[in-house]
Amino acid sequence: MTSRHSFSLCIAAACLGALQMAALVSASGQDRPRLSPESLVRRPPIVSEGELALARASGALRMQNFARAYAEYRTALDLAPRTGPLHEKALRGFSVSGIKLAEQRLKEGRASDAERIAREVLSANPSYPPALELLARASMVEKEAPLVGSAPPLSTGSVRRSKNGGPRFAATPAPKATPPRLRSPPPMVTSMPPERADTAKKRTETSSEDIPDSIEIPGEAPAPPPPEAAPPPPEAAPPPREQKHKVKQPLVKVFFATDRIPSGGKGPSNYFGTKWNREGDHLITGVVTVSIPPVHKPGAVERPFKWWIFERKEDAKKHFVLTELKVSKGDDFYSLLRSENDARSPDDRSAFVFIHGFNVTFDDAAYRTAQLASDLDFRGVPILYSWPSQGKLLAYDGDQETVEWSSPHLQGFLERVARESGAMRIHLVAHSMGNRLLTSALVGIGRQPDIQPMFENVIMAAPDVNAYTFSDQIWPGIQKAAKRFTLYASSADRALMASKEAKGPHDFDRLGEAGPKLVVISGLDTVDASGIDTTLLGHSYIDSCKPVMNDLQLLIAKGFAPLERKLKDRQKGGLAYWAFPK
Repeated sequence: MTSRHSFSLCIAAACLGALQMAALVSASGQDRPRLSPESLVRRPPIVSEGELALARASGALRMQNFARAYAEYRTALDLAPRTGPLHEKALRGFSVSGIKLAEQRLKEGRASDAERIAREVLSANPSYPPALELLARASMVEKEAPLVGSAPPLSTGSVRRSKNGGPRFAATPAPKATPPRLRSPPPMVTSMPPERADTAKKRTETSSEDIPDSIEIPGEAPAPPPPEAAPPPPEAAPPPREQKHKVKQPLVKVFFATDRIPSGGKGPSNYFGTKWNREGDHLITGVVTVSIPPVHKPGAVERPFKWWIFERKEDAKKHFVLTELKVSKGDDFYSLLRSENDARSPDDRSAFVFIHGFNVTFDDAAYRTAQLASDLDFRGVPILYSWPSQGKLLAYDGDQETVEWSSPHLQGFLERVARESGAMRIHLVAHSMGNRLLTSALVGIGRQPDIQPMFENVIMAAPDVNAYTFSDQIWPGIQKAAKRFTLYASSADRALMASKEAKGPHDFDRLGEAGPKLVVISGLDTVDASGIDTTLLGHSYIDSCKPVMNDLQLLIAKGFAPLERKLKDRQKGGLAYWAFPK
């Protein structure tokens, strides 16, 4: 074979190899999946609610909006795990923003608010030096003299309307000092026609709005236009008739949820009956407005005299009266509840839920809820949960079965209130048999994994609950549902004694009993209310006895621990409990 033929064969073999390689590359390229442009974009990480709250808090702190920052850091602290960097950042921001806000309140003359915020910071961050230092200063300011613009001390002498529309019992505040103004006063106008007066007023308002407060205007105000001739004086009018002074009725809006069925009544009174609502999700929600009479005395619910079938006619000047009742549609209740809280300052975004006891109608429960909000000077939103008690002394057994039926409905309601109400602090207050309903609902809430404390306070007053069942079975399952649990018990509660004796001689001690049977458990603030009851059966002291009401106010409004509320410490089995001073 010649060299020319060999060279031609080499060229042909090289071309064939190149063609085979190109085919292989093309085939492999068809099998390889193509990357879409969307797949090349980095997906954003999933951010938890706690991290979002932390980001909002940091932004508010940079803008020196300390109230917003304090509220958001509190939310982040509640949502963050108990350990880890997120908890440390939330705790540090909560402490810093809290002291900044307290300093601001102290400069505004609101020493009591500054003191409360400092105590809240110390409850989350004990021994925090700035909080301890500010607490000492705030206490000193309150002891020396009230600052200009500080809140007036509480009194039962007069009634005035709070900013949320509910009544507040307070003494008449001292007149506030008016800060000096840098602007010159507007010109005085005498005997000027209406059209000129309006023109001058608009000119004055416009000029004052355009001038910042930080600039002092030299010189005097321009002279007013010359006055025109004054019209002749009118004829002497006859003296006006004497008019009776009308006292405005304090109105309290009570949000409610009930699994009672409507009775068919047309007015707000007796609208709900005693039968179970077995339709749908069982709950009916809405708002009922309660009028409190001017003659109201703290601790009382003034109602017409009633004996057997005889009852006097109610009078709004003398009695608690339901003036309006509105039933909500669908989820409107929770939207309205959130709007009610959003309209308040962060310090007042709170709510309490009252769960009544045995032998209570819906109307009576609404009166009692309004009375609690009024007498406690509560600035948050009062909420009533009314289960279908028969409202009869002889229907005790029927009420017990009703409690078992109603408990899951209360659990679902409390969970929604915690999530959707917009309240930053929620307090639960239950009385008598209502504690069975509440503790059962809290056991259900406590079964949820990784539960954080949903509620600020759980207050159990005169609980008609088996003491042994509570200690052994209920308490271990509800501890994580709230930050603080308080038990009020009394050895003079004859209603609980009757409940115990009706069940038998053994193992039926009640949680609301004091004396040798007083329940003292680690983590539970037990308060012995024996010896201070003023009611007939010693059973309703939670809302009718002044020392207990004062203690409740310090607990709910200021978050004070028992020792800060001037209670006397006692010991039982090596554990501390508390008693009212005699």
